[in-house]
Amino acid sequence: MSQIPSPPHGATTATQRALGIAEIVGNIISFLPQEYFEPETDLISSALVNKFWLAEALPVIWKKLYPHPMEHMFAALKPDRRQFYANFVVSGTTRVFDEREPGPEDTPCDLRGIMFPKMTELRMFVITQYGETSLPDLNCPNLRRMIFEDWDGIKDTVSERLGADDGNRYFGISQTSTLA
Repeated sequence: MSQIPSPPHGATTATQRALGIAEIVGNIISFLPQEYFEPETDLISSALVNKFWLAEALPVIWKKLYPHPMEHMFAALKPDRRQFYANFVVSGTTRVFDEREPGPEDTPCDLRGIMFPKMTELRMFVITQYGETSLPDLNCPNLRRMIFEDWDGIKDTVSERLGADDGNRYFGISQTSTLA
């Protein structure tokens, strides 16, 4: 049985050089499973390889914050690190409440001082029975799409998407109103 000779001390193999090229690492990471509802263990494990792989994996890990509300995701971070991770977010999720004042369990983190420069889509779970509702104060200069879904308050259940007919019920707007 022959052994594969190892390279001399200090020399790098072609594989080592290839795994140091950002485009190749990015391609590898892009093919890893990215499930919405399951822990992304393969993706997170690849981020733990080294700092170079971490830099390539973070934008993929933080691109879509679904189904967890952004307030909960950012509450786990130190305040001085929140903007760093917000720079990666393209699609996020939050919850909108009725006139009841949300408690600390509802909004564990204030996102008003954070800008989401890449966010183009925001999914809002609406928790309201009656009356008008205020939208959250988020700084998303490139936001292009907002999706409203009815939240029944039970974790891991399917919600219903809200249509134009629901606008008056939740936000006091008619079907002909436009959001400027």
